[in-house]
Amino acid sequence: MSHVAHWMVIMKFESNLCIRIKRVGPVEVAIPRYQSDGAAGMDLEAAIKEPIALAPLERAIVPTGLAIAIPRGWEGQVRPRSGLAAKHGVTVINSPGTIDSDYRGQVHVPLVNLSNAPVTIEPRQRIAQIVFARHGVATVEEADDLDETVRGDGAPIPHEEVMRRIAARAEAERAHIPHDDAKCGAV
Repeated sequence: MSHVAHWMVIMKFESNLCIRIKRVGPVEVAIPRYQSDGAAGMDLEAAIKEPIALAPLERAIVPTGLAIAIPRGWEGQVRPRSGLAAKHGVTVINSPGTIDSDYRGQVHVPLVNLSNAPVTIEPRQRIAQIVFARHGVATVEEADDLDETVRGDGAPIPHEEVMRRIAARAEAERAHIPHDDAKCGAV
């Protein structure tokens, strides 16, 4: 199977992802849906009966009125809505928040008002978005040594040093790996 054909199979599988959603709680909200053909996320609404006033730097955990069954190997990522963040300074505290595939309780969104003015969250207001993403499951192994990277064990390094290390690594790799310029393209 070619690389392109393999990618197309994965995309087809991902586009057929089925997420089961159950309404929970006293406030009936809309079932999330994509707002456009190119949208990555679906909006989540505030499942509240009364408005919530958020003072500057105040936080609130807002129910969505939804419980979600996410297939194993996938997660739901709860992210801020750009309009709410840009216009009002309200964002998701632990962005992105992860909903694990084995969680079946009501989804709540922790919001914070980062503006210098009070903000009111209205009942059924769109407060966040959810994006579904695949994830791997890692096996953790203790090691005495780790492989080297350009960054190494230090804090962020100056751009010039990063470029010097990248160039040195590329030169070392060129010295050890035969290249067929006709196949790879002359550099």
